[in-house]
Amino acid sequence: MGPAYRSAWLWSALILDGQLWRALDLRAFPKIPASQLMHVVESAGSFITSFDLSCHRNLLSSTLASLTTRLSVVHGTRVAPPQNQLTYLNMSGCSMVTTPSLHHLLTQSPFLETSLLKGMPAVTNETCEILSQHCPRLVSLDLSRCKNLTGAGIRSFVSSAVTRANLLPLIELRLSGLKSITDSMMSALGKAAPYLEVLDLSYCRDLHNSSLDAFVACSEDFTLDSISLTARQAGRNPNDGRRYRRLITRLRHLSLSSCILLTDIACSHLAYAMPQLEFLELGRVGGDLKDDGIVRLLETLPNLRKLDLEDANEITDDVLRAITPHPSSDDIKRDMRVPGHLGAFDRFLRCPA
Repeated sequence: MGPAYRSAWLWSALILDGQLWRALDLRAFPKIPASQLMHVVESAGSFITSFDLSCHRNLLSSTLASLTTRLSVVHGTRVAPPQNQLTYLNMSGCSMVTTPSLHHLLTQSPFLETSLLKGMPAVTNETCEILSQHCPRLVSLDLSRCKNLTGAGIRSFVSSAVTRANLLPLIELRLSGLKSITDSMMSALGKAAPYLEVLDLSYCRDLHNSSLDAFVACSEDFTLDSISLTARQAGRNPNDGRRYRRLITRLRHLSLSSCILLTDIACSHLAYAMPQLEFLELGRVGGDLKDDGIVRLLETLPNLRKLDLEDANEITDDVLRAITPHPSSDDIKRDMRVPGHLGAFDRFLRCPA
């Protein structure tokens, strides 16, 4: 072996040291040959904790199966069931992958915390069962635009946690475009995932007001944070003497854009249940989104920073008043000293960008 060849060999061995490849981000290389991909993963596989294959639309199931084997920390042994070290997996848009090959990878990923599977035809209701059984540490899950997934799969995912008397650690859940959402699914989600901070249900075109009611409803014996409301506070008939108990969620971001069956009644259902909410998206919901429920909800959102009401043609100035900050006593005194000043509402409208 000549000096030049030996130097090249040593350099190649150095750059393929697995300890340098804990995060393998291949988003910028969607057409990387399978042989090169295998070469990298063969050297670094058991060290990889973050794997990004998003937009690899030509990734074949056979290639994924080989990658799964090479990612295993017990590759080639029979001492223990094969498993990898992945905590982050992004396969969004990998449309050629089959369901069995995806499930084969997920069953070997017990440490997975973030899983982004957006737009994958391979994701089915059975995938949710696999995630529930083999990926108990998930805190972020994106199953948006998965055409072969329905609300029944999500209900199975969360109900299994309820059955085991375990709460899901989920903080972020994105289900944009999910079909066949039911009240029972949303009820199970509310009870099994109380730590949710981000929930994306945009473009869920069969999401009903009653499903959001079920999401935050709870019984008197519920052990987590909840609040008891009068009928008026809950947006019901003021003459109703019953009390309505609601979950107090940790939601900071809720997207309900393009959920065309919703009305402002849904907003009434959510009032008092989201005191930490900062971002609320209700764009393109439709003409049934009126003042009453929106105002009732806005009055219970002290931390709101962004509100999307695109195409809400039926709202009036009452909504503007609900989102206009009330002037402090210092503001009022200062405005009285400035002739011709319009006050706090003027500052709200004219504040510089």
